[in-house]
Formats: sequence, C-alpha cells, structure tokens
Amino acid sequence: MPTVTVLLPVYNGAGYLDAALASILAQSFKDFELLVIDDGSTDRTPEIIGACRDDRIRFIRHERNLGLIATLNEGLGFATSKYVARMDADDVCHPQRLEMQHRFMEGHPEVGVVGTAVRLIDRESQRGPIYQFPEQHDVILWALSFVCPMAHPTVMMRRDLVVSAGGYSTSAVHAEDYDLWERLAARTRFANLPQALLSLRKHELSVTSQEAVRHAATVASISARCMSDRLGHPVKGSVAMCLMRIAPCGADQTFEATQVLLELYESFQPESEAARVIVRRDTALRLALLALRGANGMSRLRLSWRATRIDPYSWICLGRRALARITGLGAQRLVG
Repeated sequence: MPTVTVLLPVYNGAGYLDAALASILAQSFKDFELLVIDDGSTDRTPEIIGACRDDRIRFIRHERNLGLIATLNEGLGFATSKYVARMDADDVCHPQRLEMQHRFMEGHPEVGVVGTAVRLIDRESQRGPIYQFPEQHDVILWALSFVCPMAHPTVMMRRDLVVSAGGYSTSAVHAEDYDLWERLAARTRFANLPQALLSLRKHELSVTSQEAVRHAATVASISARCMSDRLGHPVKGSVAMCLMRIAPCGADQTFEATQVLLELYESFQPESEAARVIVRRDTALRLALLALRGANGMSRLRLSWRATRIDPYSWICLGRRALARITGLGAQRLVG
C-alpha cells in the first residue's frame, strides 16, 4: 500500500496532460500511486493516459462527465493511502514536491493540510511571477476570511481527516477547495511551504477563467460565512466582496467593510509576534485599499490615517506590491 495517493482528475486535458503526468512520475519520492480519473473526456485524454506504462498509475474512466466535485470525492473513496496529494492536469510539479511535503507532514502530525507557493506559467509554459501563500497556521486562519489561502493543486492532505469532514461539498462549485479549508479550520492545523513546488498554468480555458462570475459569487458566500462564524453575527455577501476586492465598493459597503475588518482585527489573537506583525500589516493594507477604492473626501482621509496608525509603513508596502504586479518582479504575497 503506497504512502501517498496523487489524485489527478481530468476532463479534456489532452493539451497539457503529458507534462503533468511526467512531472509526477519523475518525483524523487517514490512511494506513491497516481490515481487518474478521466471524467468523460471527448478528446485524446484516455489515449494519453493509456500510453503511460507505469505500475504506479491507476486509471479510472467515466463514460459521462460527472463534474469535478463528484470526481474528487470518488477519488477520496478509492484512495487507501495515508496522504492524498492533489494535482491538476494542466500543471507541472517540481521533482521534490512530494518528498518535501511528505517529510513535513511526518514531522508535524498536528498539521492536516500542507500547500506550497506556486510559479505561474502560461499556455506556452512561459514562466511568470511566484505567488507565496501565508505559511503559519494562525496567519492562514486570518487570511481565510478574505481569500483562499492555499493553492488546491499544491496540497497534501491526511486522507482520514478529509473523509471524516465529508469530503468536498457539492454546494461549493468552483470553490470546493476554499469551502473545504473553511470547514477543516476547526479540526486541524494548516501550513504552506515557502518554495514554489508547482507551476500553475493560467489560461483562458481554465475553469476559473470560464466560470469567473459563478466563482466570485461562491467564494464571497464562503468568505461571508467564515467572517460570520468568527464574529458571531451575520456578514453580508456584498461586504465580503468588498473586502475580497472582487466587486466595486459604494460608500455604504465601504463603511460596513471597514467595521467588519476592524472587528476581525481586534478580536484575532495570533500565536506569535511574527504572525501579529503580518496580520497588523495586512489589516492596514486592506484599510488603505478601502480608502482608495470605496471612500471619498473625509472618509478617505480617515481610513488612510487609520491605516497609517495601525502600520506606519502600509502605504510604502502597498506601493511595492503595486510595482511588483506591474513589473512582474519579485514574489507576489497573498497576505501582508
């Protein structure tokens, strides 16, 4: 019985599947199985998988398309390993990804899910910027209210933990990973490795690109649910959208979003001073962005002053982030 099951669902993924499979089969860590589930593809996907002669591959084919969530839950049922590592059919793994994640999980039994940073690539595999996710558990919990703090194709998870939580929810289409992290937050600890151990392909045919509107609505509802659970009172989806920067903010939404953000900040208790610094800076940056995007006149001045009071370097950090996005130089940080 292998220690790790790499779960790779695929639907019409012929364009990039060869590279994805090769990157898994070339891992320095050898004690794994590659569970590939073809969800009713109509292109050359079955032929590409069938041409791979490797005893570590288990191939399951659907006669019709069932959808990603059903396929993922089926994969969790078929997996018998201690750990399940996710992988998408258009991404590429670093050769030491499984080795480094397995070593971390074995050394940190309190952690149930570990992800990594990612390097963006385009359709032609041209390298883009690195995106770094929060590494510490308490910073990940803070980020969970505003954004999905782990890249789904990078994670390695304890299978029993995910199964006991009910697997992926059918109510969270196109945001099934964000929903799962929110539900697991009360059950386990999270971590992200700082190394970019996966090249994440961004192109117009990706599910996130094609379903952008539905994805935005689903993540906003999960964000609002997370904030509501933390604060003990309802938070509107429009406020969550404002704080997540996926919708324009009017004056009313800006005021409510500011109140919610400050309430979250004042009630949050980081475990370490390093985490406290990151959360403080992230709060100040979000206030500064609210000042720029949704406020005007005196409200803008008040928010700007409040951001500066929380972190005097907030505007400098905001400028550096903007410059990094424009130039593509340096790692892009999700939080802080």
